Amino acid sequence: METSGAEQLEYVYACMTSASLTRLEAWKKTGGFREDYFIDFVDNEFCMKLSLNGYKVLRDNTCRMSHRLGETGVQKILGLFPYRYARHSPKRVYYMARNNASFIREYKENLPVPKEKLKLIYVLWNEWLVAKNRHETWKCIRQGLKDAKEGKMGEYER
Repeated sequence: METSGAEQLEYVYACMTSASLTRLEAWKKTGGFREDYFIDFVDNEFCMKLSLNGYKVLRDNTCRMSHRLGETGVQKILGLFPYRYARHSPKRVYYMARNNASFIREYKENLPVPKEKLKLIYVLWNEWLVAKNRHETWKCIRQGLKDAKEGKMGEYER
């Protein structure tokens, strides 16, 4: 299927770093990726820095990549409604909670904060809903949000 130039390329707010191309000049100017984020939200934070430094993120909609994001499946809600999900380990959910909350806090002047907080709640609720170990997942969500509030970054050590 051929696409027109307008459909093929699109400016976006953020993109995943998997298979992305970055100008070295832009990477250096913005300070690159935050190593203390360790795993989740590294791409969103980098794209925000690009934007704040006058760069734009351009996506080529014709490129395709097989990329697995967690364990995927379908689960019925209340035994009735099929729900597609991506499930992550409790440790990964910790990073999702901490880094997303840290990102919102750090860039609150540049974000629609209520909308970003609702997205965070939605993501964490969904992770808890499909978790294999809800107790451990809930513990990691709480710890991640607590560490974000306290500014504790880096690798999670239980």
